[in-house]
Amino acid sequence: MVASLLHEALVELFQRNPRLAPLVAAAGGLALPAYDEVHLHPGELTELVPVGYRADAVVLLTTRGKARHALLVEVQLGDDGDKRFSWPLYQAATRARHRCPATLCVLALEPDVGRWCAEPIDTGQPDSPFVPLVLGAGAVPLVRDPTADPHLATLSALAHGNEPGGHEVVLAALGAAERLGGDEGAMLQQIIWASLGEAARRALEAMMDYEKVKAISPFYREGLERGQREGKAEGLREGEARGKAAALVAVLAARGLEVDGETRARIEGCVDVARLDRWLARALRAASAREALDDDAPAPDDAPA
Repeated sequence: MVASLLHEALVELFQRNPRLAPLVAAAGGLALPAYDEVHLHPGELTELVPVGYRADAVVLLTTRGKARHALLVEVQLGDDGDKRFSWPLYQAATRARHRCPATLCVLALEPDVGRWCAEPIDTGQPDSPFVPLVLGAGAVPLVRDPTADPHLATLSALAHGNEPGGHEVVLAALGAAERLGGDEGAMLQQIIWASLGEAARRALEAMMDYEKVKAISPFYREGLERGQREGKAEGLREGEARGKAAALVAVLAARGLEVDGETRARIEGCVDVARLDRWLARALRAASAREALDDDAPAPDDAPA
């Protein structure tokens, strides 16, 4: 995903749903006061300084209309020396504007970037270095429920979608975005898909083909069309088996598990759909391709039906 697009996508999530800010900040260790409401405020910080500065998102926590705490959310994808000078200004200007404590929260999903962001900033004030609150991927909840808030689910997919087991998070986020519907739901789905690396995307394609839209598989479609032409149930079963075999090979390859010639031949030669179901379910967690095809292994709890 292009860095500028990812930056804008993450900023958009916090602007559309400002409740993400206190949720992630609290998960990152920030003690917040009790509050009733959450408001998004303009990010421009020009009231108190002559030069125009703009934070990615400013979220104000209030109780009965009174400001309790301000959260400045900055999305950081790389090193930027200028931020060492502007970030303390952001915090000071926001604190002065709203007359309440203010915390600069930097969302840095990459560990190397997070370490750079967490370095204390020497402002020249004795004994008082400025240290941003860095929120890494670990501060973003793992969301596996497609009925969850679509913006939170999308943020979770952007943070965890490329991790081992991230397919569950991505599928939940795609489901939540589909439930939201409309242009916004479609936009979230595009953001999620664009954020995936090649391996995660290939694995997801395989699982979506298997679980959601089997008809997108050329192997399955070929068998289905042949079965319809010939009017024989054997054609349909063969097409389903070929589609599942292709999905199994794709999942194993996407997980970085070696598929040698003997194993590939065994998979592609299997016409038992139930057995392919068991192999594919094991492939999501197996340590090797041979382990996934071990018929003596216990069936996984989440084996496909």
